Amino acid sequence: MRLTHPLAAVAAALWLALVLQPWHAQAADLHITLPALVAAPGSTVAVPLDVTPGPNGFGIVAMDFTMPLNPAVVASSSLITVGFLNFWGPPFVNTTASLAAGAAAGLTTVVSASPRMCTVMITVKGSALPGTVMPLTFSTLRFNEGAPSCDVTPGSLTITSAVDAPPLVPSAGALLAPRPNPARGTLNAEFTLVRGGDTRLTLHDLQGRVIRVLALGRLEAGLHESTWDGRDDRGVRVPAGMLLLCLHTGSETQVRRVVWVK
Repeated sequence: MRLTHPLAAVAAALWLALVLQPWHAQAADLHITLPALVAAPGSTVAVPLDVTPGPNGFGIVAMDFTMPLNPAVVASSSLITVGFLNFWGPPFVNTTASLAAGAAAGLTTVVSASPRMCTVMITVKGSALPGTVMPLTFSTLRFNEGAPSCDVTPGSLTITSAVDAPPLVPSAGALLAPRPNPARGTLNAEFTLVRGGDTRLTLHDLQGRVIRVLALGRLEAGLHESTWDGRDDRGVRVPAGMLLLCLHTGSETQVRRVVWVK
């Protein structure tokens, strides 16, 4: 009969436990925490996708994700690609009432300290039932085909009645109602900042494409105003339709819908 030294047996047991532990128990290189949101039927909400880097930093040259959506709750979705989804140029985007997906790749590693991947815009159906809870998570999320690794804390979107919807109380600032709305000729966009910081005010079409950057940089606390002349960043007149005015302050994104009449 062969005897095993007690210390050797303990060491073997510890090694076996480390080898057999599930992969998700390992520390991931990156982490994403999705928000818990509340929205009324017919409203549009922003879901920012922000990555917290681990010890290895970003080190990203390719990424793709798919966020499943519930078509009983969602009328449409779009992507605002401000962030490193657009780091290498125009990304692949696929957005419907059932999913929001994006992918991009390039030769240059993402070195920006900004955590923003992109922002998923979700328009809730007017017929969505109050009390419905739609999980916010990913069916696919990869960086560099799995290296670095990433783990996710799921979020949720809860549908409530318009009367019960809590008012938005942003910690960094507030995007005021654009005027006039509907707008023709020019549009005045105002926002307030509780404290100074990096700020972006952008105008997008319903597919999430940037039409015009109205403000960009580090701004002081207080009231700020920008006037849009109806032209895109190339100087071309924008056709009539529904547009999205977006204020990005830190990790927050606020959205106002604008009806543009040419």
